[in-house]
Amino acid sequence: MIKKIIVALLIFSTLISSAMVSFAHNEEKLGNDSFIGETPGIQWSRQYGAKGPDHFNKVRKTADGGYLIVGDTKSYSPDGYYAAWLVKTDAFGYEEWNHTYSSYAVFGTECQQTSDGGYAFCGVNNESCYWLVKTDAYGEEQWEKSFDDGTAWCFQQTTEGGYIIAGFPQMFIRTDSQGNVLWKKTYFNSNNTFAYSIQQTEDGGFIVTGKTDYYSHGDHVNGFLLKLDQNGTKEWDKTFMETENSVLQSVQQIPDNGYIAVGAIGAVYYSPWVVRTDQDGTELWNRTYNSIAEIAHEVILTNDGGFALAGEDESGTSCIIKTISNGTKEWEFILVGYLTSLQQAADGSIIIAGVDESVDNLGNGILMKIGHVPSVEITKPTKAIYLFDQKIRDFFTVIALGRLTVEVNASDIKYNIDRVEFAVDGTLKNTDIIAPYNWQWTTLSFFSHTLTVTAYNAVGNCSKAQIRLFKIF
Repeated sequence: MIKKIIVALLIFSTLISSAMVSFAHNEEKLGNDSFIGETPGIQWSRQYGAKGPDHFNKVRKTADGGYLIVGDTKSYSPDGYYAAWLVKTDAFGYEEWNHTYSSYAVFGTECQQTSDGGYAFCGVNNESCYWLVKTDAYGEEQWEKSFDDGTAWCFQQTTEGGYIIAGFPQMFIRTDSQGNVLWKKTYFNSNNTFAYSIQQTEDGGFIVTGKTDYYSHGDHVNGFLLKLDQNGTKEWDKTFMETENSVLQSVQQIPDNGYIAVGAIGAVYYSPWVVRTDQDGTELWNRTYNSIAEIAHEVILTNDGGFALAGEDESGTSCIIKTISNGTKEWEFILVGYLTSLQQAADGSIIIAGVDESVDNLGNGILMKIGHVPSVEITKPTKAIYLFDQKIRDFFTVIALGRLTVEVNASDIKYNIDRVEFAVDGTLKNTDIIAPYNWQWTTLSFFSHTLTVTAYNAVGNCSKAQIRLFKIF
């Protein structure tokens, strides 16, 4: 009788094999496979918006440990056109409020908390002008200012309480605390000059990154660093690798008063690019990375003395690249979606924001936290045929006839394991709190299923492992 069952099972397996191509890669450790060294993963992921399209462009930390995100939305726009969109979350990414501002093709490009506890963002308004908006602590608009034609790509509140704004076409605008213009400057005799990032420096001046064709007389574009004093007078400007197309998207001043800037470079195809300089803009080193990304959009300093970059390609794949202080890559974590802005959380994890276009192909704003997670592995079943919990033979997928014991190895180098949850097709079936972690699957079941196990550590971070299998009664 047993032999007949086994023969019948093997025949059944042969008949369905052509329909099981998708099961060939049987086990998936969710969020972990792209790391080198310690294995971080996705601690949490939140989506924002409704029917879409809704986009996040920049994320910034707030004094209460939460996050401020700016972008654009159609879901919440009163007239169906894009409206600038500001979202405030707590430290876990749960929305506290969201507001829209103006409409008809309006975008928010950069944001920050201001010294009075409110917020500000810049972008382009419905008159296609540089645009700066100031809100109170709850996102209610206090004032807004329009400037010259173009798009404000970046701004920062200055130590005096005013604002410095830059963008395309190149224009640098300094205002007082109410947005009234103090001065305007241009620096390159070229209409093809973009300023993407501006930061006030320790000496009270400003450092700017962008791209221009000024140096090549229109032949190609070069990424540049531009240093200004507090009155907007140019102190120096630098380009790097001048024979190739390049762009510098983001800059940070580092503790030795030098600079780290990121972007892309390439004669034909772009690669993520990092340039490290001293305080006078003299290059100390530059690096490109073999990465799924084509461009690095933003760089932050990490609390271990290294750097983290957010990059993406045109196909909708993004990554975080973590480096040590000399630019050597430690790990790369690959994500689906256009996630291009990042911050470091208080616990050392990375917060990244952008657009998830898997939602009806329109897109929702997305905020994710990447950091330390437990290690979890399904040790039983493996790719084999099981008969009443006994392994009969290896196979290219899992087929189980009768009851099946699911066994899991879960561990964490920093914290205790709190629990392991077992779910079938998204429905929780069992929770085990004592190692060895297992669950006996005895309920009647037919055909294909997705088995997911989730290990939680003592601080609530989790990691998942998943297999797809056939179970027959």
